[in-house]
Amino acid sequence: MAVIASGDTPEKLYDLTEQRIIQNTAWPSLDGAVLPAAYPPYFAYLLKPLAVLGPHGARLVWTILSCVLFCRAVFRLVSLNRDLATCEGAVMVAMALFGPVMVGVLGGQFTPVSIWLYALCLGLEREKGRSADLLFGIGIGHIVTGK
Repeated sequence: MAVIASGDTPEKLYDLTEQRIIQNTAWPSLDGAVLPAAYPPYFAYLLKPLAVLGPHGARLVWTILSCVLFCRAVFRLVSLNRDLATCEGAVMVAMALFGPVMVGVLGGQFTPVSIWLYALCLGLEREKGRSADLLFGIGIGHIVTGK
């Protein structure tokens, strides 16, 4: 999506043929298959800087960002429960070893961002004040609508 958004034809963001061409050029191992991108358009524009890095550099940066967001989410969730405060490492390992989470974090999916948003919203829900309420509303709005 980032390559299409930063190219000459951003209107082809959801064109499967265009996605197939770009993906198979970057990763020949797809062997003609396509991994359809179904994220909202703003997501592609947020990721435009990654298109400059090339497929391998972008994947590395995205994987590092995913791991950081996942860790921040786990620390946030642990901080919300006093009983878990002494076993952050165990919670991290347990969540990371859950197959869908591991595939989402290491497989380039939006999963770690979603987990981080959920953790952020859970924490903001407990806080008082206008800014916490505003951020909570934005987070919940994104989670519910995907936009």
